[in-house]
Amino acid sequence: MKYLLSSESKQLDEVRCYSKQYLTFISFLDFRIEEYEQALKEWEEMRPPGSASSADPFGHYKQKFEERQQAKSESGDTQENDVKKDEGQEDEKGEAGEVTIQ
Repeated sequence: MKYLLSSESKQLDEVRCYSKQYLTFISFLDFRIEEYEQALKEWEEMRPPGSASSADPFGHYKQKFEERQQAKSESGDTQENDVKKDEGQEDEKGEAGEVTIQ
């Protein structure tokens, strides 16, 4: 049988104490997670009509974002056409009104 020094014994006691605290904390977290999952399940079953789903809380906003992006891209296509037309007109004006310096 090996005899421990008093400092080793104290360290071992501290490790045991921390181990117990850790296990207590882990079991507490497990309980809290189970409690959260139960509350989430109840919320999904009893949530008010029109409220966002907790599974995809930003789904509504994502849909609106995609619609805005699509509208921007569609209006961007028309804006690009307008810009090209304007550039074409400026080129014509530039060619007609060129001034050369000698």
